[in-house]
Amino acid sequence: MRNNIKPSSEGYFTLLQKNRNFRIFWLSRIIYLTGNFFRSIAVSVMLYQLTGSGLALGASFGFSTLPLVIASPYAGVIADRHDRRKIMIVSILSTASIVLGFLLITSVELVWLAYPIIILLTIVGTFSVAAHDAWMPDLVTKKQYSLANALDISIFFILMAFGSLFGGLIIENYGWESAFIFNSLSSALSALCLFWIRTPTQTLNYKRRPHSVLYDFIEGGRLVWRERLLLGVILLDVMYCFGAGGTGLAMTFFALDVYGLGSSGLGVLYFLYGISAAIGALVLSRWILHRLNFHRQCLLLGILCLGEGIFFALFAVGPSAIHSAIALALRAMLMGIFPPTVYTVIVQLIPPEFRGRVFSYRIGITSLIVGVMPFIYGMFMDVAPMETGLLIAFLMGMPGAVWAVIIATERLKADMNTHL
Repeated sequence: MRNNIKPSSEGYFTLLQKNRNFRIFWLSRIIYLTGNFFRSIAVSVMLYQLTGSGLALGASFGFSTLPLVIASPYAGVIADRHDRRKIMIVSILSTASIVLGFLLITSVELVWLAYPIIILLTIVGTFSVAAHDAWMPDLVTKKQYSLANALDISIFFILMAFGSLFGGLIIENYGWESAFIFNSLSSALSALCLFWIRTPTQTLNYKRRPHSVLYDFIEGGRLVWRERLLLGVILLDVMYCFGAGGTGLAMTFFALDVYGLGSSGLGVLYFLYGISAAIGALVLSRWILHRLNFHRQCLLLGILCLGEGIFFALFAVGPSAIHSAIALALRAMLMGIFPPTVYTVIVQLIPPEFRGRVFSYRIGITSLIVGVMPFIYGMFMDVAPMETGLLIAFLMGMPGAVWAVIIATERLKADMNTHL
């Protein structure tokens, strides 16, 4: 049943100043993500320089998401049963050690090693993400949900910007090995920060429950199936990902191959992309969500997906790198608004004890799509980049148009009224 939560009117600085636990949690997130984005651009540059293949790049994007499909449902149950802080600490420390495996790749003959390493990193990262998403609401009040999530999402995009920019510059001057070492050290420091948080990671005691992991997994699925609106939001996200799953590959390929910008140019493009998305998450989402009721928040989800598709189409047909970059920045602003909006909607539809499972279902299903699509798009990107980009845009925007019509015509009105 939905709690009709009005977003808090307090500012981001007030939240960080008064809430010590969330402040440390957020700091840990900053440190962790900085290293991850260094690693992300290092892997892309390494694979492209060693192979020169769009398919090799597509495979890396695919292997960085596909394992989520298998791991995320189990990770969600574990996050609902056990200490979420401990789960995050173990997962992040595992990342610190696994990432050093990239240092073994010194020639094209050893490129295959990148893929099992990526898979391992994705699996341990899945447990960290499930625990993170389920734990964060426990660190703030209900009215601060959207505020905390906007901060969390915005720092993701800000670090995508600066991490990619400086990562590209460092890689160009010192090689990709330096990025992997930095990622290992930053992960260890991030885990250390979590030890300083003084609060129970969840208020419910799941250790006493006699049910199996499978039972809890099915129980969460039944909740999603019963709640028509919750199911609809998750399906919208899934359909949107058929297009969105190719955006990272398209950005990388257009920067390195179509426009020949090099690793530093790729870093600049990701910098612009991240800053634009951060503006959407940090500024626009708070301004918009504070003024919308629940029904209009649902409508906004469709409008955002449609707008992203339109701007990505303009990116694909841009006559120059500058035109494409502007279109990409506008798309990123809308993309930045989407996560706080969908989080605010979903968190009002699920009880606290189901958070880990519901969020992991969403991650698992969307990851399946995001993991498969780069393989498909990678096969066509080499021969028809513009047409592939337009297909990505269409598949990203069309679900949003359909959803907006459904919500605007109140096809789910009765279902929403049951949650008021």
